Amino acid sequence: MRHSGWLFGAVLLVQQTAVLRLAVPVEPTTAIVDALRSHDVVAMGAGHGEERGYALGLSLVRDPRFVAVVNDIVIEEGSARYQDVADRFVRGEQVSDESLSQVWRNTTQTGLGADRPWTTFFHTGAKHQCVSPA
Repeated sequence: MRHSGWLFGAVLLVQQTAVLRLAVPVEPTTAIVDALRSHDVVAMGAGHGEERGYALGLSLVRDPRFVAVVNDIVIEEGSARYQDVADRFVRGEQVSDESLSQVWRNTTQTGLGADRPWTTFFHTGAKHQCVSPA
């Protein structure tokens, strides 16, 4: 009985500690870079077609701290059918914007991929060597 009471007391203590911790806003790029330093996978969601999400993605691939710690970027709004096109682009081969845009245009989820944000994201990532082969 004493052991059960102690375990119950410990659980209550943990719950009380968690309740006392206040959420504090942090700068998103710094928080994501810090998470990448200690975690193999970091996921973020911004909503399909959400301009703020695209803006955050661009700010990340432009930030040298992010470029230094990231290995791969996976985008949900793409089609594996065009992985070879994305791979050629990443390797630095000549790929037209029309061919590259098929990655996010020709999917099973119509209407998700907007051209300008993704074209800019891919080209910015390549320019800042964030979207490049390992």
